[in-house]
Amino acid sequence: MTRIEESVRTIGYQADLFEKEAFRIIGFSAIHKPDTPDFELWERLKNDGRLKRLMTASTTVQLFGCSSFDPQATIGHPEGSYRHTVCIEEAPELDSSILDADELFSLDIPASKWISFNLTKERFYNGKDYLFWGDDPYAMIVRLGFRFNWTVALHMDVFRQTGLRRFLCQRS
Repeated sequence: MTRIEESVRTIGYQADLFEKEAFRIIGFSAIHKPDTPDFELWERLKNDGRLKRLMTASTTVQLFGCSSFDPQATIGHPEGSYRHTVCIEEAPELDSSILDADELFSLDIPASKWISFNLTKERFYNGKDYLFWGDDPYAMIVRLGFRFNWTVALHMDVFRQTGLRRFLCQRS
């Protein structure tokens, strides 16, 4: 990763640049209407046990929330709808036997360049407001001299045990 030295002064967040080879994500997915919280899906998955199964399917689990704009999100759904997938990166050691394959959604993500915003729990959600979204990460990318990659059209939230840690956006 390469740190963007002026990012804290420019946008208020530490930001880094990196490149990632093509990879595949697998997980549980739902189409969301604009302004519908992604966390409703997370709560359903937590309550019915699918989140735990997903987290135990890999010994190198890194949990992602992936929001993508894909054709299925536009067919029969309000304008601005998107797909949100609670997922892990597919890896050779993945034990798919504990996951119900009929329920899984997978997405191949091409090799691309990314920008990572490093977050604290407090800067993301303060118990009342989603502060990070109020700062508009897509506008922050532009202020840093980049643009969102609409060819791939997704962003990923990276979660750790302590909560959301990084917000990843593909850039071009």
